[in-house]
Amino acid sequence: MKSDATGNAVQEESKTVHVQSLDRDFAGLYKLFMELPDACRIGYHKNYIFLCFKTPESAKVAVESINKRTSMRARTVEFEYSPHFTPGSLGTPGKIVRMNFITVSPTEAEIRAVFMRHKGFTKLQYTSKKCWATFASIDTASKALQHFNAHTNIKVVFCNNVSGGGKN
Repeated sequence: MKSDATGNAVQEESKTVHVQSLDRDFAGLYKLFMELPDACRIGYHKNYIFLCFKTPESAKVAVESINKRTSMRARTVEFEYSPHFTPGSLGTPGKIVRMNFITVSPTEAEIRAVFMRHKGFTKLQYTSKKCWATFASIDTASKALQHFNAHTNIKVVFCNNVSGGGKN
C-alpha cells in the first residue's frame, strides 16, 4: 500500500494476473504470454500461472482477453509476483544452456516448441527434470538465457558439460 498526500492508505492497482483452469500446455502458455501487450514475466506453476505486466491497464486488458478468448480464468491479484529463485552464477558462456524444471513438468515437445522461438536453436537433450539446449553461437545462447531468466520463473544457466549434468 502507498499513502496519498494526506497520509491515507491508497490501494495500488495490480500489474500481476493469476490464471487458472489452464487450457493449454507449457508451449501454448508461453506463446500466449509472448502475444500479450506489455507482458514482462510468466511464472509457471502446477495448474496455474502468473503473468506480470508493465502497467495495471495492460494487466486488465490481459484479464479481459484471456477470459473472453479462452476457457481459462484470469484475475488480477493484490501482490506483485516475483520468481522463487535468485539468479546466481550463470556459468561460463557457451553454446549450451541448461533449464531445470522445478515448478512444472513440460514434455520434450513442449520445451522444443519454446526453444524453437529463439534464433540459433539447434538441438535439445531432455529429461523429465531438466534439458540442455544447444545454439549456433554463444551470442544466440546468451540471448535465450537472458530472455528466460528475465521473463520466466525458470532458471537457465550456461552448461558446457552435458553428459555429467553440467559444471554449474
